[in-house]
Amino acid sequence: MSEESRVFVIDDDADMRLSLQWLLESAGLRVWLFDSAEAFLAADVHRQPGCLLLDVRMPGMGGIRLLEQLGRMGCRLPVIMFTGHGDIAMAVQTMKAGAFDFLEKPASHQLIIGRVQEALEKDRLQRSRQQDLSDMEQRLQQLTPREREILERLTEGLSTREISACFGISERTVEKHRERLIQKLNARSVVDVVRRVLEHRNGAEASPTAP
Repeated sequence: MSEESRVFVIDDDADMRLSLQWLLESAGLRVWLFDSAEAFLAADVHRQPGCLLLDVRMPGMGGIRLLEQLGRMGCRLPVIMFTGHGDIAMAVQTMKAGAFDFLEKPASHQLIIGRVQEALEKDRLQRSRQQDLSDMEQRLQQLTPREREILERLTEGLSTREISACFGISERTVEKHRERLIQKLNARSVVDVVRRVLEHRNGAEASPTAP
């Protein structure tokens, strides 16, 4: 888990906020308290690593509205909805809006800490994958037009001889391009090059646009 990760607790009940702060800090977690959805938005911290522990029913903007707003903003922080007045319909609504989990008050300390730690781990993995995508995109941008052409044929499964015939160049020239691709994409082999590129394409298609 990143040292910068925080649990953002948003609840209008001061006693509940302090209770959650004590519990989470006792587990070695960093906590940031907010008494309203509006205060959280005003702090502009939704891009920071961590997760949200969010009360459903609050004056002003409620938890579900905030969850939906964060979705429109492109925020990918895992959100754990927390309420003392929940039902199945509300749980379904929050899950459809993108919540990581839905907990009913009172919940056991072990359950709260466990789900928060899982949410933080999910956020860490998401950020790691996003960084990998960004790093790979920068490496791909360094390729020459011919290297891109060779790479495309490699991802189609063409051999050195077939690529040579395709472009009317020698097999040795193709080999040199392959060697440069391995170097530029920080790969171990041509097979690793193809794997990395295909994983990048799949990841880029699945990744939402960053805020």
